Formats: sequence, structure tokens, C-alpha cells
Amino acid sequence: MTEPWIGDENTERPGICAFAPKPGDEGCGAPATRHIMSESAIYGLVALPTCDIHAPVARAAGPWCGEHEYTSDCSARWSRWRLDGCVRDSL
Repeated sequence: MTEPWIGDENTERPGICAFAPKPGDEGCGAPATRHIMSESAIYGLVALPTCDIHAPVARAAGPWCGEHEYTSDCSARWSRWRLDGCVRDSL
């Protein structure tokens, strides 16, 4: 099974909880502690960095696929999401 692709490095808000009450609203701003993979009918597979307070919201956002502790590798360029933690691809 291929590991889900996270995408390019998050340079706008790396390591910050992605929760916002609705799209376009200011986000939580707390440090991310959990990295939750969920599936969305609109966006497909998404990897959401969240704080402990908003992790339940991320888990309920769609079918829950898994989660791990958020580390600096989670927002790094060329990372791949895994249940035991994101890993950087070796180029």
C-alpha cells in the first residue's frame, strides 16, 4: 500500500493547529500535537495538524484513517504520512 502524500512543506503555518470554525476564519493558532488523517468528500485524504483540544473535531470531520504525534517531519517537504509518524523521503 502506498502511503498518503502530504504535499509541499507547510510554510504558512507549520506546526500550528489547522482548526478554524469555518473556511476563511482565523485558525486556532495553538501548537499542533496530533497529525490526523481523515477522508473528506470535498478534499479526499487530508492530513490535519491539530492541538489536543481540536483533535476530536478533526477525527469527526470524515472517516478517520489514523493519527500520530505531530513532529517537525509532518510539515517537511517530501514527507509521507504513516501511522507511526511522518517520514521524509530520501532523495
